[in-house]
Amino acid sequence: MPSQQQPAYSPRHSLTRIITIVAVTILLGLQPSLVFCEQRVIAPDQTTGARFGESTDLDGDLMVVGAQFDSQLGSNAGAAYVFRRSDDQWLFEQKLLASDGSQSDEFGIAVAVRRDLIAVGARFAANASAVESGVVYLYQFNGATWEEIDAFEGASSNEQFGTSVDIEIAVPEDSTSGDEVLNVVVGVPRRTGPMRSFDGAVLLYQLSPDKTQWEEIGEFFDDDTLSGGQTGSSVAMKGDVIVAGAPQDEQLGSDAGAVYVFARSGSTNVWNQQDRKQPGDYGMGNERGRWFGSSVAIDAAFGGPTVFVVGASLNANGGGGAAYIYDFLSGLPIEQVIIPPNTIVGDNFGASVAIDMTGGLVAVGAQKHDAAGTDAGSVYLYQRTPGGWIPFDQFEASDTAANDEFGAAVSLFQGRLLVGAPGDDGDTPSNNAVGTAYSFDSAAVFADGFESGNTTAWSASTP
Repeated sequence: MPSQQQPAYSPRHSLTRIITIVAVTILLGLQPSLVFCEQRVIAPDQTTGARFGESTDLDGDLMVVGAQFDSQLGSNAGAAYVFRRSDDQWLFEQKLLASDGSQSDEFGIAVAVRRDLIAVGARFAANASAVESGVVYLYQFNGATWEEIDAFEGASSNEQFGTSVDIEIAVPEDSTSGDEVLNVVVGVPRRTGPMRSFDGAVLLYQLSPDKTQWEEIGEFFDDDTLSGGQTGSSVAMKGDVIVAGAPQDEQLGSDAGAVYVFARSGSTNVWNQQDRKQPGDYGMGNERGRWFGSSVAIDAAFGGPTVFVVGASLNANGGGGAAYIYDFLSGLPIEQVIIPPNTIVGDNFGASVAIDMTGGLVAVGAQKHDAAGTDAGSVYLYQRTPGGWIPFDQFEASDTAANDEFGAAVSLFQGRLLVGAPGDDGDTPSNNAVGTAYSFDSAAVFADGFESGNTTAWSASTP
């Protein structure tokens, strides 16, 4: 473990939500059980305008938070921060910077972490042959620090390679050896396709079997005949399946959006487009400007179906947003549309999504929701039941205030929720858009045998 271990939380307290939960259980005659606390995670250097929390990811006891406008290497050069959980506290471990970083790179626009590997996108970074083509940097933990070990580069100027990124470690379904394959998937939303400009693409890289080099497995374009869809604006991968958002796809109208599903077939590691998803409520009067595919997330419980969720941040309610869940219930595929009744124009519900099939939870961020002030933001939780996904909770952080944009990024991992609030002012009110991240742990509230039901509590107190 690195020697740099300082607590990454602020000492501000608010016990309102936890007290309310306990009071309700007492009134109902139930025995309250343990409820875990919210932890407020901040960058140790708290740079004005860095927007720490614009991107997030979780894996086990590791957290990575992007700050795409950090200025250590120049204006808007960007950074990413690694935190490790120890004794129920998130401790700052390391600040990641690109070895060749410079101003306007936006390093940290996208982050992903799995085990000892971190990927960070810098969508405007240049390389030797192209200006602002984009780069994805890889970091590996060597037992003491995170080392930059490799980088994937964009091919053409302004194609925004690295706008989105994900990591997946999986055993292919038809594997005879049982060996895991390490995958990195990268979204390139402004890459020109074989016949269309700004069509977008998804690139898949795999670590070679001898673990010595990364190999580009494929470059995937969608089958849309129109240009400008920007496939790869969002990406997520689980097992042998990749989902990629194209929020400006125009098949159903201007910026209606689409999501493309790419999957591996056969033992030859060949990948093809398997499906295209478009909102099933087309024709309901809100086709235009939905930005379906603004965000995507995918997961599968062991032995269970692969389920993915799609954000449409400008859909419905005059632009309040929506989310779509693609699931299998009773063996049948379903599309479930989620539109909260309290969202209004500009809430951006669906700007971020996350799914955890281990706990049967979906999180949807609405970073411009005004419940705690103008553009303060909010997060909505939904729980899987035999009859479908049902509303579970809507909440803000204990200190959420105007312009925080709580919910700009969300991540879920085995009962733990991470939320980015890049507009938060940090510990110094004058530091506009320093940014903050919040970690929430779930726990059963009632100790009467209902722990497997709808009893998860998301606290709002800070240690």
